[in-house]
Amino acid sequence: GMVVVDESGHSHSVQQLKDGRFAFVARGVPALGSARYTIKKGRIKQGADLKASVHQLSNAFYDLTVDATTGNIIQLIRKNDGQNLASGDGLNAYVYTGSNAENPRSNGVPHIRMGEEGPCVVSLVIESEAPGCQKLTREIRLYAGIDQVEIINTLDKQRVYEKENVRFAFPFNVQEPQ
Repeated sequence: GMVVVDESGHSHSVQQLKDGRFAFVARGVPALGSARYTIKKGRIKQGADLKASVHQLSNAFYDLTVDATTGNIIQLIRKNDGQNLASGDGLNAYVYTGSNAENPRSNGVPHIRMGEEGPCVVSLVIESEAPGCQKLTREIRLYAGIDQVEIINTLDKQRVYEKENVRFAFPFNVQEPQ
């Protein structure tokens, strides 16, 4: 195995991603700042921060569930207060319409598989047919110790010569938004 050692001598987990690149979580680096890390051989005892299954992801901040029939995020539970931040048909819902937002259509039944599985990042990859596209791919990622959800939407668009709208809907369940 490998670890990354920071300037203070602290070791951090390293994960080889499915595309062959390596990832680690660099904490405390200021915006536009820099830090030096060294890659060394070694192992770190893994914490239980990240968990993943075919429809669910979890880290220290969120429990996330993807709907098997739509691929939308139907539960995004914030662990500090137990609130589900997802509402309606779920977060990251694909919506395809004509020029005046008439006749909204969504994606087909998704194929959901595990993406990244490691000590630094876990992800789900959701692939489906979608109106206006050859293929719609949505990847949802959670990172160890980071209070954010990363969403990567990739559309392999068809050539469409009529006016069209493609949107991703995020109906959040937020009480007294600021």
